[in-house]
Amino acid sequence: MNKAPAPVSGERKSVDDSVDHCRASFSSLDKLDLALVLALAAVAASILLPGLGRESLANWDEAIYGVLARNLLSRPGLTLYYAGQPWFEKPPFLIWLMAASSSLFGLTEFALRLPSALFGISAIALQYLAGRQLAGRLAGVAAAIFLLGVPQFVAYSRLAMMDVPLMTLGMMSFVLLLYGERKRWATVLAGIPFGLAILTKSAAAFLFFPGLLALALALHGFAFFRCREAILAAALALVISLPWHIWAALTYGRSFLGPYFFFHVLRRFAQPLEGHEEGFFYYFDLYPHSAGWLALVHAAGIALIGAMAIRQRNSRLAAVVTLPIGAFLIVNLQGTKIGWYLTPVYPGAALAAALALVNLLGDFRARVMAILLGSLLAVPGIADGRGNFVDAYDIIVFSPEVRSLRNTPVFVKRVPLLYTFDVADPAPRFYLADRVETIDQQRLERLVAEREPFLCLTFKSQAREFLNNHTQANLKIIASTEFLAVIGNRSGDLRN
Repeated sequence: MNKAPAPVSGERKSVDDSVDHCRASFSSLDKLDLALVLALAAVAASILLPGLGRESLANWDEAIYGVLARNLLSRPGLTLYYAGQPWFEKPPFLIWLMAASSSLFGLTEFALRLPSALFGISAIALQYLAGRQLAGRLAGVAAAIFLLGVPQFVAYSRLAMMDVPLMTLGMMSFVLLLYGERKRWATVLAGIPFGLAILTKSAAAFLFFPGLLALALALHGFAFFRCREAILAAALALVISLPWHIWAALTYGRSFLGPYFFFHVLRRFAQPLEGHEEGFFYYFDLYPHSAGWLALVHAAGIALIGAMAIRQRNSRLAAVVTLPIGAFLIVNLQGTKIGWYLTPVYPGAALAAALALVNLLGDFRARVMAILLGSLLAVPGIADGRGNFVDAYDIIVFSPEVRSLRNTPVFVKRVPLLYTFDVADPAPRFYLADRVETIDQQRLERLVAEREPFLCLTFKSQAREFLNNHTQANLKIIASTEFLAVIGNRSGDLRN
């Protein structure tokens, strides 16, 4: 692999010179680096782990993944099942991890969320390693803080969702590629997390591709594409990500390719799905909310490092800027726009801000003071991420009340069959019943007419209205919460 040219002697010290100097002086990690990594990971753990299982699973993605994990434990295999049918919306890697965690700790909210939290803790360590290699220890610490203070990062590290694991795996490839300039084995290993990223969230892994490509060109030039390490890295990524996809395509054919590739990849990119239609500036407007007080720090860092990269023709700084901008542009061009799709943008933005800080401030004390100020700006974001941040995305949808129904006599044990009327089914499917069937008004009328025992979960106002209109039907409210109610036939055994 080609080495980067040394800075020209005799010129005024520039950011380019500073970065090159740090690479030469800090290329090998020592005990102090290990101590800092462990300290930052401990801080992240103290933020992300406490109360991890306190809240109920969100009624969409989280509860769906919980059901998938439950079914995988009872029916081990390569196929994920939801509602008795093969489920092909996403690859299985994170569900495998959730099932493994649940086999150790029980099928609880904590166990399902633990893999995502561990990925979040790892992301903070990776931020330090990236900043450390590019511009020294203070840059590493700043990069970690500027990510840890992002409310959305904190909130989604505490949810059983795929966005933080995807982000961490993509950033791991970036860090390994960065260290691969001097340790060739690291370049080869960069293919492993990228393959796992594909196996986590499919084509979303390629949000990191512009940044990875820019870094490879910055470190090694076009010779990178011909070197053995790059070929081995690509081979590792394919060996990890392709077998499951090939097996699923051969086993299920169009039943797999249709929903997985054509619907959830191509159509999701080309047009809005499931009502997620927003304007071109949606993510520009959303970023200040999602990144909190650090949004301005991120934006200023990207702008400053971008300007420095252009002025000094510094390809490494250009690669750092390409990492968040490339991911942001791809997400913004996508037809389906959802707030948490911004998650892969944050680590690159935090890294750019950290490099801007240490290169803008030449004095050590000034850098330390700036990092302390950044830490203060991170505190509100941490509090927001651990607080009510996810409420703004309307993903809870009465799941706490669904979970509370488990404390009622009828749901002490999971019931074999539960009907739902106007209530989303993932949380009831996870918490209450082995089988859940969504029905409409006409089907509910038929159930009453058949006079067979049944349970139906709906909103309390609708339950009362239905009972008032069917006073002769021998119905009653079996269990209720503030807004939800379970209606059933008084006759027969409702649990069979």
